[in-house]
Amino acid sequence: MAPLEPSDYRPYGRTAFFDALHQGLALAATLKQPDERVLGIIISDGEDTASKSNVSTKRAKDLVKKYNNY
Repeated sequence: MAPLEPSDYRPYGRTAFFDALHQGLALAATLKQPDERVLGIIISDGEDTASKSNVSTKRAKDLVKKYNNY
């Protein structure tokens, strides 16, 4: 996987929190080795204004719980 470059970031004042959460958890589960643990840090303004997927806060909590044992 290529490292991110400054040109990869295009902040426009919108937050796709739930999309990022879902993709980040799925990527971590795919890439981690059996003897590794994953720590995720989320920094956000707390309001999702741009997610394409229709994910509720409860669904987001369920996703985190699903990956908690990985």
